[in-house]
Parts: sequence; C-alpha cells; structure tokens
Amino acid sequence: MADTCPVAPSAATGRRSPRRPATSPTPPRADGLVRVRSDGCGPYCSLAPHAPLPAWLHTALAGTHFGQPERGWPNFARSGSPVDWPALIEEHPECLVVNQDCLDAGAGAQWSGIVAAYRSLDVDGYRPYFDADLGVSEDGRISVEPMGLLVECSTGRGR
Repeated sequence: MADTCPVAPSAATGRRSPRRPATSPTPPRADGLVRVRSDGCGPYCSLAPHAPLPAWLHTALAGTHFGQPERGWPNFARSGSPVDWPALIEEHPECLVVNQDCLDAGAGAQWSGIVAAYRSLDVDGYRPYFDADLGVSEDGRISVEPMGLLVECSTGRGR
C-alpha cells in the first residue's frame, strides 16, 4: 500500500495500459488496482490487495465488488456498492475527485446538488449509494463519476 494516492506508472514494466490508446493523454496507469475474481455467480473485480493506494482507501473499499466501467480508459471500474463517496471525496481531495466534466456533459448536474440529495436520503432505515464509474484523472487522482443514486432500505419496503 502506498502512503500517497496518485496512481503512478509501473516502473517495473514501463508499458502502456492495453486499455489506453497510444494517442490519448498520458494519465498515470490504473494497472494493478483491481483484480478479477469469481464467487460462483460470475466474475467480478475487487481492489487488489497490494494496489498502490493509501491504507484508508483500502479500508473504505474492502469487500466492494467492481464491474466493468461504462466507458473505457481512463475509467477502470464501476461500483454499485454502498460506499460513502461524498464523505471520502470531502475528506481526501488529494486522492479523490468528482468527474464534473462528465456531469456537465450529461444533465449538467452539480456535485453540491448531488451530495445534498444523497445526504437527504441518509436517514434511519435508508442507506444511499452511487452507481459510479471510477477512473484516473489527468493529475493521478481517482475520479468518481456518479451514474445513479440508489437507496438501500432496511425497513422492508424495497428500493
């Protein structure tokens, strides 16, 4: 585990990620962040145990299952697990950033409004979470792109 967050290129191989075309900008590589696993219900990805990320991020994402991202590189995973992305982004802006460009290209939503909606749903019996694509930003931070806001209900009323 790393003490800093930006995802560094692999010094061991010096190779380009096969998911990134040769003509793209050169953000740091995401190789080694996730690994493919299977639980009998099909393949999924999880955070690699030795991914070069801070211990707090390993702890926050422990047990999180990742799928394929909506788009390719620089996105590397999609999470639909109950991770409190707003709190993590607020506490660790040196490591995590919202992909506001993608929000602007969609419906033009602002992160502050999305967080307000998220917090309004964070009440007894409910647990909000995002369907979010994760990527690597140009400056090496993990980019979070919320694709949808979902709510887990423990009161027996469904989602």
